[in-house]
Amino acid sequence: MSPATTRPIYVIVYRSRLFPAHWSLWIPRKLDKDIGKVIHVNGSAASGFEREFRRDFNLTTDISQSYSLVFLADVDNRYIVDDFKLPDQEGDDIEAQTGDDSEVAIDDIERVALALPPPKKSLRSSYTTQVVKGRAQLLNCQSWLRELVVSLVKNGIVPGTAVAAMDGAPEN
Repeated sequence: MSPATTRPIYVIVYRSRLFPAHWSLWIPRKLDKDIGKVIHVNGSAASGFEREFRRDFNLTTDISQSYSLVFLADVDNRYIVDDFKLPDQEGDDIEAQTGDDSEVAIDDIERVALALPPPKKSLRSSYTTQVVKGRAQLLNCQSWLRELVVSLVKNGIVPGTAVAAMDGAPEN
């Protein structure tokens, strides 16, 4: 694939000394690399997470904390939609809801993300009277994003090398 038919996708890593780093998928637009789409889940292991698509995200003005980008892969442009229009019932284009509408997929990457439920509450209360055996598996934005990338590989959207790149991203 040539650079004209592909574009890079990244993980945005917001590092923290005390907590696991927050990970988001970053898909820059073709014509403006500072504007693009963020796909991630927000929440906590104590309360659960919600999926979020942030379209028209400005990497230079919408982030107030320090971050780093981890390159995942070059993706064929046919899997990514930049202009946010959906056809109405008559086949005419209508403007899709943009911003944080995470229930309407406008491209193949978003469709795969919609198929993955966000992590539910996975932190156990110390005040419970139930006997729970085994160690709790804490799910968070990192586990969800890794699952998304694995699903994108299974769907032929990104190469398998993206999983190895994600595994090298800072976790804190």
